[in-house]
Amino acid sequence: MYARPWPPKIWPLARLCLWFWLLVATLPGHAALGYIPVYDSGFVGQWGINNWPPVAVTDPNAQAPGRSGKAIEVRFSGQGNLWKAFGIGPADWNNPPVYYLNEVRTIEFDVYIAADSVKTENLQFIFEDGGYADMHRLVDFIPGWADMTADQRFGHWFHIRVNLAQLHPKIFRFSRFVLWNIDDGTGIVSEPHFYVAAVKLGWTPDTKPPVIKLGSATLSSTYDQLALVFKTNEATLYRLEYGVNDYSHQVQDLQNWGTAHKVNLTGLTPGTTVRYRFTALDHRIDPQATPNQSVLEGNYVLPPAPTTPPTLSTPTATGVEGHKITLKWTTDRPCTAELSFQKQGGAETLRRTLTDFATARSLLIDLLEPSAAYTGTLKVTDHFGNQASSAVAFTTKAGSSVDVGVTLNPANRKPISPYIYGSNQNHGAPQYTFGRLGGNRWTAYNWENNASNAGVDYLNENDDYLPWVEGVPANQYNVPGRAVSYEVDKVFAATGHAEAVLVTVPILGYVAADKGPGGDVADSGPNYLQTRFKQVDLEKNAPFTTMPDTADPFVFTDEYINWIKTVVKPAHPGKQVFYSLDNEPDIWFASHPRIEPHQESYDSLCQKNQAAAETIKTVDPNAMVFGFVSYGWYGFTYLQGAPDGGGSDHASKGDFTEYYLDRMRQAETTAGKRLVDVLDLHFYTEAKSAGGSPVGYYWDGSQMATLNTPEVVAARLQATRSLWDAGYVENSWIPGVLPEGDKAIRLIPRMKAKIDAHYPGTKFAITEYNYGGGNHISGALAEADALGIFGQQGVFAATRWQMGGTEPFIEAAFLMYRSFDGKAANFGDIALDAQSADVTKVSVYASVDSSVAGRSVFVAINRSDKAQDVGLQGLPNQGTARVYRLAGTATTPVYMGSVPVTKTQLVVALPPMSVSTLEIR
Repeated sequence: MYARPWPPKIWPLARLCLWFWLLVATLPGHAALGYIPVYDSGFVGQWGINNWPPVAVTDPNAQAPGRSGKAIEVRFSGQGNLWKAFGIGPADWNNPPVYYLNEVRTIEFDVYIAADSVKTENLQFIFEDGGYADMHRLVDFIPGWADMTADQRFGHWFHIRVNLAQLHPKIFRFSRFVLWNIDDGTGIVSEPHFYVAAVKLGWTPDTKPPVIKLGSATLSSTYDQLALVFKTNEATLYRLEYGVNDYSHQVQDLQNWGTAHKVNLTGLTPGTTVRYRFTALDHRIDPQATPNQSVLEGNYVLPPAPTTPPTLSTPTATGVEGHKITLKWTTDRPCTAELSFQKQGGAETLRRTLTDFATARSLLIDLLEPSAAYTGTLKVTDHFGNQASSAVAFTTKAGSSVDVGVTLNPANRKPISPYIYGSNQNHGAPQYTFGRLGGNRWTAYNWENNASNAGVDYLNENDDYLPWVEGVPANQYNVPGRAVSYEVDKVFAATGHAEAVLVTVPILGYVAADKGPGGDVADSGPNYLQTRFKQVDLEKNAPFTTMPDTADPFVFTDEYINWIKTVVKPAHPGKQVFYSLDNEPDIWFASHPRIEPHQESYDSLCQKNQAAAETIKTVDPNAMVFGFVSYGWYGFTYLQGAPDGGGSDHASKGDFTEYYLDRMRQAETTAGKRLVDVLDLHFYTEAKSAGGSPVGYYWDGSQMATLNTPEVVAARLQATRSLWDAGYVENSWIPGVLPEGDKAIRLIPRMKAKIDAHYPGTKFAITEYNYGGGNHISGALAEADALGIFGQQGVFAATRWQMGGTEPFIEAAFLMYRSFDGKAANFGDIALDAQSADVTKVSVYASVDSSVAGRSVFVAINRSDKAQDVGLQGLPNQGTARVYRLAGTATTPVYMGSVPVTKTQLVVALPPMSVSTLEIR
C-alpha cells in the first residue's frame, strides 16, 4: 500500500492530553509563553519517534551528554541515510497529538552536536511535512553558527527556538516536525550525529475572536438553494442560523476545523429575503477555556421564479473547418441545451447535450464531413421547465488545419497483455481484466481461519477485517481460505471480463493466529508472537488437506498453494490464478513492526523469495510468480536503506533490483527451473506542481486527499510521462538522486533494461499506482494515459490502487479501453506505433484486433486546456469511425456519432481536457 511518508489510511482525530509548564518567556507581540512538554527524558502523552524513512540509529533513551536526564540520540550513517529524516510526531497515527497555530507559537528543544558529526549544516527543519511551511537549516536557529570554531560548535548544548509564524505555515494545525538530512551535492556524505532534549511547544492563550468575512454567495439555478462561503483568519468551527422571518433553520459543523466554510442553505422560496447569522468559534488548548467567537449577520434577496421562456440569442458558427465548427449562443438565465443536427441527405441524426446550467455557451461540434451542409435545432431549457429553440444551419470547409500531428506505423506492432487493465478494488466491474488480492492486510493473512493483522494501518490488531470488508457471510468467516475464494469469485464474476487474479502468499514468517481481542497485539504480553501468531513453515512434510488443523502452531505454505491449486483454480476453468510473494517487504518494519521491527537485508529478502517461489513451483509447476513487490523508489534502489544496502556494502551489492534479478537468475540455475516470473513494483507518483503541491493523494490530517488546482492538474497531466519519456524530468525528489545526464525517471524502460541485463525473460508489472484526481477529469486523463503507456511499453500486468472513495473519473478511464460502448467493445490486443508531434498536449494510443479483421481502435488524449485538431496519418484501415468521449463532468463514455473514413488520414477535434475513443471498422 502507499507508504511514503507513513500515515495509515485511517487517522481519526483524538482527544488531546495536555500538560502545561509555566516559563517566563516572550515573543514579540505575545504575552509570556506557557509550555507543553513533548519530550522530557522520555516522550510525553501521544508523542513519539516519527522518522521518514527510518534513520539507522535513533535512541530515545540515551544518556544526555554533559547533563542529567535522558536525550534522543540520532545518528545518520552512510549513503543510505541521505534524504531521510528524524522526526517527532504521533506515537500512533490513529491517535495523534494535534495542536493549532492560533495558540502554539514556538517549537523549542535543546540540541547537542557530537564531535564526529559531519555536515550538520545539511539538516533541514521541516514543519509537519514538505511544502507546508518554509524550510530552514537547523543551524540557522543557532545564533552565530557561521562564525563559530569547531570547538564552539561541537560538544555543547544549544537551545533552539523556532518561531512558527516566521515559517509562514500554510496549515493551521500540526502533529509533527522533522530534521531532514539532505545531500548538498559536494560528494561528501552528510552524517549528522546529535542529541535532542527538552522538547516543548511554547503557547499563549488566544483571546482574540476570529475575524469573519463573507467570501461568496452563489444562488442555484432553481432559486431555492444558496451556497455561502465564509472565511476566517484562523481555524474555526461554525454554526449558521437562517430563515425568512426568524432563524429557525440551523446548519453547523462542530468537528471539522477550517478557515473556509461553505454552507448550503436549502428549502428556500424564490421571491423572498433570507436572513442568516454565522457564528465562528476558534480552538483553545486549555480544555477549560471558552472558545472565542464572532458573529456575522446578513441577508440575501431571492429573485422570483420566471414563467416566460428564456431569451436565446441567434446561434453563431465560428471556427469552421472541414471536420468541425464551434457554435456559440447566450441565454438570459442558466439553461441546459440540446442540439440535434444531421447532414443534408444523411440518415443519422447526431446530438450534443449540455446538462449543466449556464448562460454563455461555446459548443464544439466535430465528426463532420468536409464540404457538407448541416441543419438542426438548438433547444434550451431553464431550471423551471421554460424552453426556447432556434434553427441552426452551417456548411463545413473543404479542408482542415492540424494543431498536432500523429504518425502511425501499422508495421510496427506488439501484443498488448490482457492483464494491464487491473484493479486492487471493485472486482467484477466490466472494465477490469485483472484483479489483485494484495496490500498490507495480506502480509499476515492466515488462510486456515481468515484472520489477519492490520499492522500500523489500524492499531496493530488481529481481527476478521478481510472477510468482513469483502462481504463474506458471517457464518463463513472460519471456512478455510474463504477470504480468498470469495474475492476470487468476485474477480471472475459473470458481469465482468477478468482473465486472471493475483493472490498474495505471505512470506514474512508469521500470520495472525486469531481475530481478537482487538487492540495492539503487543498488549497481550512479551511473548505475543507465540500467543497471537502462527509461524509460517514452507513445507508440511505430510499429506495435504483442504481442512487444515487450526490447533497446531504452524501454517504451511505448500498446503496453502495446494488448496489454491485444487479448490480455487478448478472453480474457474479457463482463468488464471497467479501468485505474489507478499507485499512491500522493503517496509515491513514500518507496516508490520510487531512481526518484523527491523529492516530486511538484501540477502534475507532474496532468500525468502527464492524459498517461497520454489515451494510454490513444486506444488503448482505451472504457477506464475510475482516478486519482490516493492513499495517505491528507495525500495527499488536501496531496499529502503537495508543494513547491507548502504555505505560500503552498497558499493559491493549495488542497486537492489539488479541484485535481486541476479539472485533469481542464479536461483533458476540452482533449482533447474525459473522461480520468479515477474518483477513487480509499486509506483505512486511523487511528482509535485510548480508550487510544490502533490500531484497524487496525500494525507491531509483526517483522510487521503487530492488537489485539483490548475497548477496541480497541469502537473498531473504530465506526470505519467515519467513512466517512459526520456525527455521529461518531473518536479520531485527522485531526479535529485539520479545521476547527471539521467534525470528522467522513465520507469518502464529503466526497469526493462535492468531485466535485459540481469535476468532476461522476466516480465514486468506495476501492481499499485495512482495519479490522484479521482474526482476530477484530470484523473481520468492521467489514468487513460497510463493504460495506453502500459500497452505500448509492453507491461505484463498492472493494477491501480483506489485511494480516495469511489474515484469515478479513474473508473471511467478504464471504460474508454474496456466496454466503451456499454457492451463489449474493447481496445485492440495489438499495439501500433503512434508518435505524437507534441506529447505535452496530445497522446494517441493505437491498436488493431487480432480476432476481427479491418478493425482498429484509438484512444486520443488532449491534456491541454485548449481544443486540439489532431491529424492521424497512416491509418491501418478504412470504414466508419464511431467516437466515444469523456470530458467535463461526465463519468461514463458518451457516444458522439460517426464519420466515414475513406483515406489513410483523419482529422479529429479533441475538446480541452478530454479522452476520445475512436473505433474504425
